Amino acid sequence: MATSTRQVRGRAKQIDGWGKEKLIVRWNEKNRALGKEGAKLSTQLGNFARNGYRFSLTKSSWKRRSLDALEAVWNEVKANTNALEGFKKICFKKMNYAWKKHKGVMKKVYNQYTTDEECLVNRPKEVAVEDWELLVRYWGRFEVVEEAQRNKNNRKFCMLILEWGGGHLQTFVKRDVRGHQDKNLLTVLVCGSTLER
Repeated sequence: MATSTRQVRGRAKQIDGWGKEKLIVRWNEKNRALGKEGAKLSTQLGNFARNGYRFSLTKSSWKRRSLDALEAVWNEVKANTNALEGFKKICFKKMNYAWKKHKGVMKKVYNQYTTDEECLVNRPKEVAVEDWELLVRYWGRFEVVEEAQRNKNNRKFCMLILEWGGGHLQTFVKRDVRGHQDKNLLTVLVCGSTLER
C-alpha cells in the first residue's frame, strides 16, 4: 500500500511590496476592505497577529495586548495603505481572530508530543523561545489540563445543541423554546448555560 503525504499551503508570507509601495484598497460603506487588495491586507494583518515577537502567545486573552503594539500596527497599516479611520476597529478584530486561531494551532502542536521535553525540542519557529517554554509549562499544569478537558466536553455539548437549528443560538432559544412542548429540548438548552465547571 502506497503512502502519500498531504500537501498543505504553509505559513502566509508578508505581502509583496509591503513597506515599499502603498496598497490601494477599495472600501465599502461599512469600512470593510474589498477585492484582491482587501485579501492581501487581511493576510498582512494575520502575519502581524501571528508574529510572536509583536504579540506574545503567553497572554491569556487578546484583550491583554499592549496598546502600544496595537497602535504601532495601526500606524504601519495607515502608512502602507489607504486605510480609513473606521477600519481601525475591524483591523483589530481581524488580528484578534488570527491570534486566537494561531494560539489554537500551537496548542495542537503541543498536543502532538507526549512529554514536555519533546515539545520543547520541537518548538515551532514562529514562536519565540521564551514564549514556547512558558506555554509548554502552562499547558502541562494539572489544573490547565483538567480545564482543557472540561472545555472540550462542553464544546461537544454545545455542538449538539447547535445542530438542532440554524441561526444564532439566542435567536433559536427565543424562537423555539417559548411555549415549546418538548421538555427535553428545554432541559438541554438550560443545561447549555450551566455547563460543567
